[in-house]
Amino acid sequence: MQSLLQLDNVTVSFGGVTAVAAMSFEINQGEIVGLIGPNGSGKTTVLNIISKIYTPDRGRLLLKGKDITGYRTHQITSHGIARTFQNLRIFKNITCLDNVLIGQHTLLKNNMFSIFFRPVKSRREERDARNRALELLKLVGLENQENVLAQSLPYGAQRRLEIARALSANPELLLLDEPNAGMNPIESQSLIHLIEKIRAMGKTILIIEHNMKLIMSVSDRIVVLNSGNKLMEGTPAEVQASCEVQEIYLGSDEEDGLC
Repeated sequence: MQSLLQLDNVTVSFGGVTAVAAMSFEINQGEIVGLIGPNGSGKTTVLNIISKIYTPDRGRLLLKGKDITGYRTHQITSHGIARTFQNLRIFKNITCLDNVLIGQHTLLKNNMFSIFFRPVKSRREERDARNRALELLKLVGLENQENVLAQSLPYGAQRRLEIARALSANPELLLLDEPNAGMNPIESQSLIHLIEKIRAMGKTILIIEHNMKLIMSVSDRIVVLNSGNKLMEGTPAEVQASCEVQEIYLGSDEEDGLC
């Protein structure tokens, strides 16, 4: 498989506290990679590094072999990386359709010149953008909801709307930060199906999730973090069998005989 994104000895510190230490792992094209670990282990910090909310103190980010460490957030988006957030970042006072259309801003070429002097091309671009947005709403199960205010949706549907908005930028790599947070079991199962459909579109996914059933069922590989360090990396079966992983999640118990 061809490497899409590589973290090469990436380190980030805040006020003398190292949040992520010499982190290295790759995400290959077409993969779903899970990122797990206890609270405070550095998972969201890693996503913030990739999406350029934070700049590494040391180390490099390579996208298809190109060093993107110094890129800004809008450059990352235009180079094919989009994300969702643990805390919802949708625009609740506008419609579902407008939320998704906003996500396409990096793809659109419309400006005042084209509106006045190339109106036919401008209208065609607007029509195409609307059609793409409607297709994404259908993908996430929000068909016929385009004119509904985002705040009127149930919480799980708002989560799916944020995924649609991230996809509207047509990313190669989609970063999902706890997309299952606050969802009930039925919504969680629907999310699994949605993630599988997104992968079938040719997208690569890096997902943070505390729901172990979900992350084990969708991931090709899993990277385990603990206290800002990479503890291990492997298949879901290898991670589940790891005594180290069992210890950080469940605590050690020398009497249980499992490890």
